[in-house]
Amino acid sequence: MPRSFWLSKRGFDYNTIADLTAEGIAAEIQKGNIIPMPLGFSFERLTEENVVETSPLGLSSLSRKGIYKYRFSWDKDDRLQEVMSSYDSNDVYDFVMLDAKGNMKLTKNGTKITGASVGLLDTDPFTESDGSVAGKVRMMVELNNPQDYNKFAAYFAADNLPFRPLKVEGINDVDLDLTSFAAAATEITFTAMLKDGSTAFSGGVADDFRLIVNGTAVPIDGTTVTIAEDSSIPGKYTISGIPALASSDEIKLSTWDATASTVSIIKDGTTVYRGAQVTEVVS
Repeated sequence: MPRSFWLSKRGFDYNTIADLTAEGIAAEIQKGNIIPMPLGFSFERLTEENVVETSPLGLSSLSRKGIYKYRFSWDKDDRLQEVMSSYDSNDVYDFVMLDAKGNMKLTKNGTKITGASVGLLDTDPFTESDGSVAGKVRMMVELNNPQDYNKFAAYFAADNLPFRPLKVEGINDVDLDLTSFAAAATEITFTAMLKDGSTAFSGGVADDFRLIVNGTAVPIDGTTVTIAEDSSIPGKYTISGIPALASSDEIKLSTWDATASTVSIIKDGTTVYRGAQVTEVVS
């Protein structure tokens, strides 16, 4: 039974991934080529039957093959509704289905291995909790071409993959909040939390952040300027050793990947975080 799915950029060829590992997939997620969805709460098959026409003589003829349609739902709050709605589109993405064992269903035509071509991708209105049933987020996926599965289906078996597809996460959103900065201070304190409001962006190191004061980068070199996470409050960081701040100084702090800019960063080789930035002016 389908358990989750990935979206990928239209026409993205999985054969182009040099190393089909968790690290290789993370690199494609960072580029925006692959978008893993959360594990679904439930799955509903909406696929239509083949459309058949009957002549006056009672003979049947096939008008067209039925379109594959699926609805996935998540037992989540409306923060996920906002994320899923951002993918609503028509003829933009391809679709890779993941079953409960982590097997991946794709399509192969010639030498290219891609996801099935998605037509309409539509998120239903959010269903609020009624006190006995949790709130639900639902998305309908309609595939353009029945032949993607009828003729060209291809599979990556979970047992043959060096990673677990169902464990692959999408890009995590991070909120940065400057909590302590003042004129004459030589340190800045900030918090880094995920969008759920309760999970810390923990374990960050100097290379994960970039600090700019008045348009000039202040390198966090680990010697003169250092960064440390509060051992008792995960996600709370202090940058120390910066030149003394002055009134009206502009502080700009962002997540950073020295090899890929602030668009998104990869930590521990496999976890991708969306680039975040906060700007404050010293009073």
